[in-house]
Amino acid sequence: MKYLKRIGIVLLVSLFLALLPIPDVEAAAEDTITITVTVKDFHTVIYEDDGVTNYTTWAIGAVDKSSTTITPDANCLFVKNESNVACDFQYKGSDTANWTISNTVSTDVFVLMAICMSSNASAPTAGNFSDTYDDLTTAYQTCTSSAGNGLFEGDTDGASVAANTGVYVYLCFKAPSDLSAAHAQQTITFYAQAITAA
Repeated sequence: MKYLKRIGIVLLVSLFLALLPIPDVEAAAEDTITITVTVKDFHTVIYEDDGVTNYTTWAIGAVDKSSTTITPDANCLFVKNESNVACDFQYKGSDTANWTISNTVSTDVFVLMAICMSSNASAPTAGNFSDTYDDLTTAYQTCTSSAGNGLFEGDTDGASVAANTGVYVYLCFKAPSDLSAAHAQQTITFYAQAITAA
């Protein structure tokens, strides 16, 4: 009988305790996280092959019709990503006052091509430029990497270029096959810009 009484008391106490509200466990008064962010700031500079002097003009001079001229080692461009993040380079060319840029030469039509190289030790030959991948147009085209078949890809490419690094760019100019008139010296513009790396 005493045993049953004890069980009853234990059950009553247990039931009473079960009905009591459980006090909230207090959280820390303060907690923090760290936020890191970089605002992309794209900036591209075209230097001479020394990587220091701003490039201004590639003065080709007088050439024959249908001739091909490539920037020499001492006159190639160094396109530098001075952004704060990696980038893909984009390139384009321009028409002139009297000529049109295209992928095949003809009367008053010229070709301008570009390829990226890892150094300025040795200028590429005309055979290193591809009519399929290296022709400039008046619209920006993005450099790509594809085992030698990327846009503007030589022995390196202008894709995913790390901040504060760059590539050497060689240009190939193919003169018009004929002229509709004896045009004076023409001016072509080469453009380079940086965009978010793919």
